[in-house]
Amino acid sequence: MSVEVISSDYRLESKNRRVKYYTTFAIYLGNFGFGCAFNTYGPVLEYLRNKYDTDISSISLVFNVIAISYLIGGLSSGFIYRFINRQLGVILVLSGIAISSILTPHLDTLYAFFINAAVLSVCCGCYEPTQLVWVIQIWEEEAHPFIQAQHFFHAFGTLVTPLLFGIYFSNNIGSDLTDSSSNAVIDATDRSLIVPFTIVGIIAGLAALTQVLLFIFARYESVKKNLDVTDKVKSTYQGMEICTMQFLSTFATSVEHKLSESQAAYLLSAHSGAHTVGRVIGIFGSLKVRPQFILLGNICLIICSSAILMVFANISSEMVWVGSIILGFGFSTVMASFCGFMERHLMFTNLVGTVIIVSGSIVASIFSLIIGNYIEHYPIVMNVTIMFGTLCCIVSFLIIYVLIIRKTNSNSIYT
Repeated sequence: MSVEVISSDYRLESKNRRVKYYTTFAIYLGNFGFGCAFNTYGPVLEYLRNKYDTDISSISLVFNVIAISYLIGGLSSGFIYRFINRQLGVILVLSGIAISSILTPHLDTLYAFFINAAVLSVCCGCYEPTQLVWVIQIWEEEAHPFIQAQHFFHAFGTLVTPLLFGIYFSNNIGSDLTDSSSNAVIDATDRSLIVPFTIVGIIAGLAALTQVLLFIFARYESVKKNLDVTDKVKSTYQGMEICTMQFLSTFATSVEHKLSESQAAYLLSAHSGAHTVGRVIGIFGSLKVRPQFILLGNICLIICSSAILMVFANISSEMVWVGSIILGFGFSTVMASFCGFMERHLMFTNLVGTVIIVSGSIVASIFSLIIGNYIEHYPIVMNVTIMFGTLCCIVSFLIIYVLIIRKTNSNSIYT
């Protein structure tokens, strides 16, 4: 009888672990779709400017819409999932991401485009903190490598998107599309971009379908655990990183040695590729190196790459590529390492996390507004904001680190 009980318990444990792996795979596929969809506007910003017959400062307001909508989605996710099953909620938001992505090239007015971008961003904002907390709940003490892999799949999505658009872009520079004879070119580009936007939508749709199958056949019941803090901490770094993804292509077409739109899309792809490779390295590095040391290396790379872009952007197009690739490596494991570090200290971060998510989203909106207004004439403004954002991150992390040390020392005195 005892053997049967042990065997039954083992089968139950094995089944539960299989469900964990299936659910984790579905989350990773969702991350891939999320990474693809959330970064579609950066590579096509110049095209969108021409399509809606406006200027860069006006079309870049979409990034303010994205930042605000993303904040709304992120803050509402913790409330929504108290009332509905997490998998069901993820199905809804991934479906929203898929539909919004497919609709993008079919929108005829700037206001319709902004509304669609808001819907996409609310869904993305609702999905991102959810999937992070979900992985932590599934794997608990084993979560750190899975968090790194989670960020890898998101980065892989950001790599695929500019590659798709680079393939479908004509090799024209900036204002070449705006003359009176270019309407046919814009219309042709409009039709060709239906394909990459549809591919992005299909990827998100497949992620939603995977969650539907899991919901029907292997529903995951989440463990009740207070992880709201991680939802908030996840948004710490988004302002600087998102703005770079949004404006790097525009930066490359605005410097003195400007690139074509297709070359700028490939530049963003190279940046995202470095971002992805860095996250692969981070998966294995997290098993051997403490997250705070990985963060230190990231910060050094960000400062170095920003300096390269500031000094050489108007001198050498090759150095633009070098700086952008190094910047991708610098960004790669910041958030995953930060979350791995905070995973051990969640109890301290309620107040700090709340301040961070609000300030981080506000900073993203402010950065987008500043960069959008000046990047066409002063592309160096992007590098200045990166430097400023890096300084803010360093100060914030030092404050959190000091608070944790003080709390740890205080606890050791009373134990």
